[in-house]
Amino acid sequence: MDYDASLRWLLTLPDFERSGDYSRRVDVAPMLALLADLGDPQHGRPRIHIAGSKGKGSTGAMIEAVLGAAGLRTGYYISPHLHRYTERIRIDTKPVARDAFASAMTLIRAAIERVAPRFPDREFIAFDALTAAAFIAFRDEDVDVQIIEVGLGGTLDSTNVFHKAGGVAQASSPAPHLAATDDPAPDRQQATSGVVAALTASSQQPNAI
Repeated sequence: MDYDASLRWLLTLPDFERSGDYSRRVDVAPMLALLADLGDPQHGRPRIHIAGSKGKGSTGAMIEAVLGAAGLRTGYYISPHLHRYTERIRIDTKPVARDAFASAMTLIRAAIERVAPRFPDREFIAFDALTAAAFIAFRDEDVDVQIIEVGLGGTLDSTNVFHKAGGVAQASSPAPHLAATDDPAPDRQQATSGVVAALTASSQQPNAI
């Protein structure tokens, strides 16, 4: 697929970012299977995983700047985008090239077609494809560190696909944002912090926002 064709295909996938309907998302098993089919591109480099819902962008931008100033090659996965989907995948602060985006989506589409029959009652969503594309881009660009923003929630998020300890920044999670996870109130903070298991969290101070 070229870039335009990759966007047309991406837009055929369910978009939970727009609908807010996460009720059918019971785990990330399909996402893990998709990444395994792609060679587990999420592994192989250090990561910083940013959870929460308020302040993730500013936290990630500061981390990206600090790592870049230290001479490290960075990959940054952020959402949502302002103008183009390529803005969600940054290599050394620049949006990923359209050709690289299209190439990743071509691989992901084929992988979904292979993996989907194993999950007949589940569906892959646009955020799954975008997250996988970011990991492929970071692998192909051989970044030194990948900075990953959680999309919504944590436990059931497409980015919650790591099994080894890494760095985590926990931004604040106001109640209106947590309500979008559709979890019972006592479980919302736990869901948002689902990516923090066995990791060291660093909270952002309210006056930093």
